[in-house]
Amino acid sequence: MSARIRFRPPRVRFSPEIRWVLGRAFGPPGQPVEPPLNRARALELVGVFNLGGQIAARLGRARLALELGESRGATVWRAYQMTAGRLLHRLALAETIAKAAIASRCEVVFLKSMALHLTGVTAAGTRDLADVDVLVETSRRGVLEEALRSEGFRTLELRSRGESAFGFFEPSRGSLDLHPNLPGVRLTPGSPFAGLDDLRQAELLLPAPGMGACASVPTAPVLVAQALAHGIGHHGFDPAHYPLLRMVADLVDLGFGDEGGETVARQILPWLESELSAREILAARELCALLATGDPELYAAASHDRPALKLLRHILAGSVDRRYQGSLRVHALVPGLRSDRSLGFIVRAGWRHTFRPREDMELLWGPAPGPFGYLGKRLEPFQAVARAARHRLHRTWQVLPGRRHDGDVVV
Repeated sequence: MSARIRFRPPRVRFSPEIRWVLGRAFGPPGQPVEPPLNRARALELVGVFNLGGQIAARLGRARLALELGESRGATVWRAYQMTAGRLLHRLALAETIAKAAIASRCEVVFLKSMALHLTGVTAAGTRDLADVDVLVETSRRGVLEEALRSEGFRTLELRSRGESAFGFFEPSRGSLDLHPNLPGVRLTPGSPFAGLDDLRQAELLLPAPGMGACASVPTAPVLVAQALAHGIGHHGFDPAHYPLLRMVADLVDLGFGDEGGETVARQILPWLESELSAREILAARELCALLATGDPELYAAASHDRPALKLLRHILAGSVDRRYQGSLRVHALVPGLRSDRSLGFIVRAGWRHTFRPREDMELLWGPAPGPFGYLGKRLEPFQAVARAARHRLHRTWQVLPGRRHDGDVVV
């Protein structure tokens, strides 16, 4: 396991708009926050970082209108109400899954956002659930699948090669993913990813409120570990497609930045050591604490190189700066959860991507798009390396002696 933070983000200058977004999404509710100078830009950033529900739930409709203006405040409020409505739909789906679990005598564990909602950790409307993630007993999964099919669910097509989850969909109820394990989370070093039996034996499960005898949710430390593995480990190099501030919001709600978070961090460090560095885990905890307290150190230029602020710069720049997004593409091509991002590992992964068998290319991207087949896709590793090199040169130029350090990315 590497001892460092894997990201090398550019320097960031924090605009009044992003300060308002972060302050209203995470800071103390009663703490004064300077209103955004550019309300349209503030609304845009709310959407980019998927924090509209979080902000609306904390501010209320009247305060939103006061700080964003009547029209823009109403836009955020409507989105919040729609998200809360979709949650009711997802809760009905969860009840269907729980009933199918009872009928098939298969234990299930609700994961991620559904677990947070069922336990009251997150408020309604603050997270938009695209689907419901469920951990299942491997030995009983087939029986549960038959029970779901009898309810009208059909199997989703394989979404990507190596996908470990099994997807199901029913038009009037939505989609769900059945997981055999928790990718990135190993309860003992060197063991496979933790499955339902592992969590049960380690007494890391709690009854899922209102979901019957066969449904559980993980304890808070497991939810924290999964959020980190999913956010930093799996989506860390693609923040433009998965807003990592959503991971931060989950961690804040789970109390990872509070005093008790230190105990949780010590507990989960061994679980994640094959995927995340200890510095990354502790940086995430420190970032949660800084955001939740509204600490002005967040925006101090002298604090830019602190691990927590390095992680924040990565999250922000990775969502808004095309140059930095391009530099991350070389890592996004490397499949799987892996903290070994050495040059040799990346070169081997790029080679495998470039010379991937044609049947694999068809599975991933469908029929060949034109007369040149998959040439563009095969050249992606070389394009990504070139973008990464340009970013590194630009970053080196920015830190040369005598140059100002007031930020080369404005968020």
